[in-house]
Amino acid sequence: MIKRVLLWTMILALVIGMALSGYIGLTLWRAHGGVPDWDGSFEVTGLDGPVEILRDGNGVPHLFASSERDALFAQGFVHAQDRLWQMALNRQTLSGRLSEWMGPLALHSDRVSRILGHSEMAERLWAQFPADERELLEVYAAGVNAWLESPEFKRPPEMVILHVRPERWRPEDSFIVYRGVHQVLSGYGQEPASARYALLAEHVDALDMINTSNQPVPTIIPPVDDTSLQPALPGKERGFSNSWLVSGAHTASGLPLLANDPQLPATLPNLWYLVHSSVDGQSVVGAGLPGIPGVGIGHNGRIAWGVTNAMIDVNDIALIETHPDDEGRFRRGPGEPWQAFETRSEQIRVRFGRDQTEVVQVTPDGLMLPRRLLSSPLTDLAQAEAEFRFHGLDQDTSIAAILRLNRAKSVADAIDALSAFSGPPLNFSIADIEGRIGYLAAARIPDRPVEHATTVGFWPEDGNARRYLPAEANPRLIDPVPGRIVTANQRIVGDEYPHYLSDSWAPADRAWRIHELLDQRPAHDLDSFQAMQNDRLSAVARRLVPLLLAVEAADPADQALVDLLANWDFRFDPESSAPTVFLTWYEMLVRAIVEPRIGPRLPTNRSLHYGNIEAALNGERPEWCQAESDDPRDCAALLALTLNQARMALEQGLGADLSDWRWAAAGRLHMPHLGFAGLPLLDGWFSRLTPFPGGPESLFTNDIDAATAPVFHRAIFNSSLQAVYDLGDLERARFAMAGGQSGHFRSPFYDNLTAALIQGERFEIPVDPALIQPTGRILLRPSAPARD
Repeated sequence: MIKRVLLWTMILALVIGMALSGYIGLTLWRAHGGVPDWDGSFEVTGLDGPVEILRDGNGVPHLFASSERDALFAQGFVHAQDRLWQMALNRQTLSGRLSEWMGPLALHSDRVSRILGHSEMAERLWAQFPADERELLEVYAAGVNAWLESPEFKRPPEMVILHVRPERWRPEDSFIVYRGVHQVLSGYGQEPASARYALLAEHVDALDMINTSNQPVPTIIPPVDDTSLQPALPGKERGFSNSWLVSGAHTASGLPLLANDPQLPATLPNLWYLVHSSVDGQSVVGAGLPGIPGVGIGHNGRIAWGVTNAMIDVNDIALIETHPDDEGRFRRGPGEPWQAFETRSEQIRVRFGRDQTEVVQVTPDGLMLPRRLLSSPLTDLAQAEAEFRFHGLDQDTSIAAILRLNRAKSVADAIDALSAFSGPPLNFSIADIEGRIGYLAAARIPDRPVEHATTVGFWPEDGNARRYLPAEANPRLIDPVPGRIVTANQRIVGDEYPHYLSDSWAPADRAWRIHELLDQRPAHDLDSFQAMQNDRLSAVARRLVPLLLAVEAADPADQALVDLLANWDFRFDPESSAPTVFLTWYEMLVRAIVEPRIGPRLPTNRSLHYGNIEAALNGERPEWCQAESDDPRDCAALLALTLNQARMALEQGLGADLSDWRWAAAGRLHMPHLGFAGLPLLDGWFSRLTPFPGGPESLFTNDIDAATAPVFHRAIFNSSLQAVYDLGDLERARFAMAGGQSGHFRSPFYDNLTAALIQGERFEIPVDPALIQPTGRILLRPSAPARD
């Protein structure tokens, strides 16, 4: 009897296993199909007239329409065709509803998003959005839904695998997606780093570890004495985006040249999406974000514009004390009166689990984000919690500003359009075909006490008294005398500027390198600007390697590494082994110098500490070479020790042959899929691993996480989109992008552009239909008679 039960149990288990395997196999087989067809004719509701969509050989759509609203309808249509998963995932994540798809795995993310209130804010912003642009968001959403309602609609493979279906797109959803842009790019200045380092400190000098640069800074706006330098503020933040613009006096064409590289993580699909939109012969060409109408970076035949992160501090963190006996009350420090939180309950549906409730506690100035949801605490006071104050989001008209910018015909028009840009704070560099060049730090910049902006502490209530600088007070430049504008996340303006912007900027390495390369030629052209974007020289390595070469190697095998670095040109080229040696040795130094001072919880981004290593080795802070104050070891001994550790790690991880340490093998970048990265099996299908040139603070940026030395598969930021424009011939503008236009992992346009980017190649996006070699043609026809 027992044998029979066991036999039937085994048979049942086998049947269930086979059925489950067959079901999984069928689902995965279905996911392989469903690549949208780029040919066809569609009758849709919401158009005034027909729109023709041509896809070129790179997968870039060219939209030919008779009105702006029809062009934006078509943009919504192609965004949904190519990037619906990305759009829906961003909406689901920022709305705090990802657990409905991913189950408990996404619960932490949902709790944070519900507290931040992206959906509620989007509803408020939509209600007050300018009427003219309101209609344009409506037609964009109608274009998205036209694809969803099309008989040719195919669910993205990720939705097939997860067994979920898309919801209709609402105009408000564009604001939800844009809130994600704020979340990534809006800065806090020094506050979070200072608070966390103070808590992690095991030595009194731990806070010095965020002072990573003492270089003089070539500010974006030259000071009044016409010199280009200002005393440095500590470079505590990491920002990665480059733009340089020169007037016609410095170009072969006699008109301005602009280069832009708005560096963000190279994901699959790419965060950017390229498009050409033509309305009665007037074109807009460039990159935008799926889920948001318009072109954020590009040209319109009259002007060209690029952006970088301005690094302006627009968010604050204060401490509030919660009542020990009443969790619904708080006060702003000892002796202050107790106040009641405004609360709301958020119900979170959890797939494969129990639904959860998150109680959100709001103050007159911001909201409380409990320490249980923070990656690391900001205070060790028992009853204190962090109050996050987000400035400038209550009246966000940035999408309207971008749509107006797309119509601008001059630098002056562009700056006027950007007066409505609320944030995140961006440096806009602009040029027009009349030869003008200009710059604007675009954002609603808060006007508040400096101490509130630079320190986490118990601060009084701001409440309804929040103030912002008038738009005309934002830093700007028109036709500067030097004839160039360089933005690389460095300090914007000197001490003569009367308002607080930030106490934390990116180091000046890339800004200096741009100026250095601009000085090497009297007249630049598209080729020279493209070569600058492809520059792989690491300014960090150029500063640090001479300090490393002071080592006295204790082993001949170690000396081989020193000899390799001594003959290195500091370029992170794929066939060179020196980059691998440099970063591995650097990582060993970080572990020896930084970790003893801030404890084992190092920041994931090791590039925060290049300045610390430099200060220790150049004699500025030699005591940092000692693990403890009574440690007799000096920097010379530490160099020899860490060099040996680096060699041992390299041999263990990559083998004893130096030729096997080539950057092409060690620096294979993991391009993570949005949604499935890190998941067994799915990550291998949807993500990609590819050699990626460039290194720390090179213009072709590859901000590598050195913690995994001697192999380096993770980058915080890198060059994922590049563009160069000659205002003498904007139709010859050149572009490059990581990944591809399609979000479908089986599409030939999923990652077809990566190889060209890595090899330094560019492509044009023609505006003349006769020059487009289409790989697909779609005709959108209105289903009802055109409106009067």
